[in-house]
Amino acid sequence: MVWWEEAIRESDVIVTATGASAIIRAEHYPLMRDGVILMNVGHQASEIDVPALLLNPHRELLPFIREVDIGSKQIYLFAEGPMANLVAGCGDSHNAFDVILAVMLAGICHIVSDGAESAPGVYLLPKGVWEPFVVINRPS
Repeated sequence: MVWWEEAIRESDVIVTATGASAIIRAEHYPLMRDGVILMNVGHQASEIDVPALLLNPHRELLPFIREVDIGSKQIYLFAEGPMANLVAGCGDSHNAFDVILAVMLAGICHIVSDGAESAPGVYLLPKGVWEPFVVINRPS
């Protein structure tokens, strides 16, 4: 069994955030746990094969939550499959998105220019890298 099949079998929540199409496909649905929640936050509406999922009996359980019967188990689809923040939220303002992209770019530049080898993991971005992009409104 490949690692992603094991992850699909063991997950209670599956969130795609790849920006690629067909990450979750019809052959994955039978592998999923009863009650699993599917959500996409990536930039492709087709990361989850929603048409294949909805070939199964389904109903709107709550706003933005569709319950799909796959045999004797249920899969819960959040926000119909496209980017959740746009479908079930207010999205991102252009200003917030611009700042996020600027900080991401500054972080990538910092990592690339550092030249040091690092073990895989999560690291805090030094304050001096992101601070120039943050505007703090202080009273005059």
